[in-house]
Amino acid sequence: LSSLLPLIFGFCVFQLGVSLGTLGAIPAAALDPNITALGEIPQPPIMGNVDPSKIDEIRRTVYVGNLNSQTTTADQLLEFFKQVGEVKFVRMAGDETQPTRFAFVEFADQNSVPRALAFNGVMFGDRPLKINHSNNAIVKPPEMTPQAAAKELEEVMKRVREAQSFISAAIEPGWLHSTSICNDFLGCF
Repeated sequence: LSSLLPLIFGFCVFQLGVSLGTLGAIPAAALDPNITALGEIPQPPIMGNVDPSKIDEIRRTVYVGNLNSQTTTADQLLEFFKQVGEVKFVRMAGDETQPTRFAFVEFADQNSVPRALAFNGVMFGDRPLKINHSNNAIVKPPEMTPQAAAKELEEVMKRVREAQSFISAAIEPGWLHSTSICNDFLGCF
């Protein structure tokens, strides 16, 4: 049964236009008959030295391979995987100059992972997806402190004001000669 699920889901989603959300929650046992009666989701062993605080994050993340480098975006993957559960983060990876890339998709909960794994082999654009459990957590950009965010906002607003000055100068040529304009690139004139 588990080997037929990608075909069944692929047919429902792509041929009939039915989203997985309309099918309801799939019992974990339907995805893998080896799951115990306790309802536990089977997980591969954690490899190497892993920060214990990252284990849950790893368990909520899937590796998605065989993506077309020229046409696949993180937003497309986000929309695609929303069918199986709430997506917290998508990170594209791999060399953009190669024909294929890969990505990591982190879900809000572990129950979404078996549903995502069921899409292994389903066509995404012109290529069949290769979906597996992830062996690592997604490296995310550092979160900004409120002070750093305020400073960045201040710098961006400064650039906006400079741009407004240049636009005004272009619209009102006489204004340029009566006003001193200063910016980081050209100095004052």
